[in-house]
Amino acid sequence: GMFKTLLWLGVLTGMINYTGSILCVQMIGQTNLDNADAQYWFGTMPRALLTHFVVLTLEQWIDINDVASAVWPGWTVYWVGLVCANQFCFLSVFVGVVVERVVRYARDKAFVQSFQQESDHFRRALRVIFDAADADGSGELSIDELREVVSQKECERAFRIMGISTGVSWDYLVRIFDNDNSGSLDFEEFVRGCLRLRGTAGNTNTLLVQYDVATKTIAL
Repeated sequence: GMFKTLLWLGVLTGMINYTGSILCVQMIGQTNLDNADAQYWFGTMPRALLTHFVVLTLEQWIDINDVASAVWPGWTVYWVGLVCANQFCFLSVFVGVVVERVVRYARDKAFVQSFQQESDHFRRALRVIFDAADADGSGELSIDELREVVSQKECERAFRIMGISTGVSWDYLVRIFDNDNSGSLDFEEFVRGCLRLRGTAGNTNTLLVQYDVATKTIAL
């Protein structure tokens, strides 16, 4: 993941700067003992590491290059390369974070769209069943109409395909669909009841227990 990438980039950057510090101490600090600037920036290993950290932040790196290139002009190539390498690492991290967020957003968006499409198909299928069961065209299902549609084999097969479990007693089924005890249910109540019944028989039993507890709580 991103954490592992950041870790490896940190290790790589640390190795580059640590190795560079050793070279600078040996080739600049130890060979120019009478040069105050060289000793200030590269006289010891801690100073050389601090110097590389300063270059890492792009602070005073030109002044540091001037001191090193005064010893040997070829050091300019080293400092320019070091700056480019460090900035490349930081840019890679930034691009990696952006790309990961874009990919995650696209994945989440695709999941939401897929869920929305499945939800739309689910509602359309339930609408067909609801309209077929609504014999009087009132826009609501009576308990008798609900009993009729649930008992039909074609409806049972359709429910099974959609993952809707109706393998409970009729009294419990009525409680799940008509939870306001109005004696009828509109399409939205029918959809909510079917959603409650989606899943395994164990889920349905859990739902019934929750319903009984809620009913007894209200009664008290």
